[in-house]
Amino acid sequence: MEISIIIPVHNSEKYLEECIKSIFIQERSDYEIILVENGSTDHTPEICKNYSEKFGCIKYIQLGNVGVSIARNKGIRAATGNFITFLDSDDCLLPGALESVLTCVENSTEILLTGYSNTMMCEERITNKKKISSDLLARGVLQFAKYQKKISKDAAIDTYNNWTCWSKYFRRSFLIENNIEFPPGVRLGEDAAFCFQAYCAADNILAIKQKTYYYRTNQESVSRQFDFGLAENNQNLIMCFERYGNYWKKKRIYEKEFASFYVGKVIELCRNCFSNSQYPDPIKKSAEWLKELCTNTEIKNAIIGVKYSKLIPGKRNSISYMITLFFLKKKMYQAAIRINRY
Repeated sequence: MEISIIIPVHNSEKYLEECIKSIFIQERSDYEIILVENGSTDHTPEICKNYSEKFGCIKYIQLGNVGVSIARNKGIRAATGNFITFLDSDDCLLPGALESVLTCVENSTEILLTGYSNTMMCEERITNKKKISSDLLARGVLQFAKYQKKISKDAAIDTYNNWTCWSKYFRRSFLIENNIEFPPGVRLGEDAAFCFQAYCAADNILAIKQKTYYYRTNQESVSRQFDFGLAENNQNLIMCFERYGNYWKKKRIYEKEFASFYVGKVIELCRNCFSNSQYPDPIKKSAEWLKELCTNTEIKNAIIGVKYSKLIPGKRNSISYMITLFFLKKKMYQAAIRINRY
């Protein structure tokens, strides 16, 4: 078995069959599909069960509502392929994807990066490959403003694609030997945590310009919905990166990049969570929570040390970001929330 394709599924009845069929039409057949059902309330379990009973290449794992991180980890442990890739249930593989990947991987390849598209149109095959610095990719996860142009140039992928787990192919033995998994308790940004660990551990990463993945802009996806749990999620994510930085001995090496990442996640809370009109807590209570978060030594030092110009990409480096950071530096937490709410 060459490739294990792990698909976490949750209320996926609208797109799941299209997703599975995009694999069936691949030129290669040496793959397995692992459907990890994650507490759906629609007809998703029936679709998974029917396909797994009809096709021997499909494994069906049914879980409770445990979250996407645990679902993907379960898929990793059930996989038998030489390589593992992740496919979201509302996305698809582009025609020729697996053939392109297996043509390009080498015996030493631990991770292969490929491109993605927002359309299902077939494109000319591109098999040129290039070895990419794991250090560059790891730094880019943390501080994409600084490294986005170099990553796009060297790896032929955009900054967003750098920290998503999809459109990448990971050698299974590499993941297992380095104990690389998705962090439980994190539902947004879990891709970044997974990729950061993988980049830190890898010695041989290849990239090809070939687009192998169709990414659907789905307004109903989890990443596009307001989430009352964003505050807890981002706090957990910061703590995960703190552990990973220490474990892989990167905290001192990537000190500035870690600071930028931590502050970015705090500002994200001010802009997208506490300032959201749907958020149930009044500003004063939210500010108290924000103040408590910012007493964390690493976050506090990051806020003090990070530079305004290094926080986010130029296009998004808006006045509101700089003002929010100014208020955080001055410990004016209610003001940091208000400036984003009104």
